[in-house]
Amino acid sequence: MAAVGYAGIEDLEQTGIQLYLGDVRVVVKGGRDPDYREEQGQAVMNEAEIAVRVELGRGSASTTVWTTDLSHEYVSINADYRS
Repeated sequence: MAAVGYAGIEDLEQTGIQLYLGDVRVVVKGGRDPDYREEQGQAVMNEAEIAVRVELGRGSASTTVWTTDLSHEYVSINADYRS
């Protein structure tokens, strides 16, 4: 969510944002989905490929970005971060 906020999207409405890890919704209406459980997210993170989907609630445009494995240090730093 921090990356979405810093992306420079004009007139971004936080309450329209949904974020998914695979098919697991983590964020709804800009905040943590009350139905989300850490075990669900962990199950997705254990997969070889992870799809992260961000829905801004602003129309039907879409794009796909492919990336590579991240360093162990980077993943560890971000895995320990909770807001």
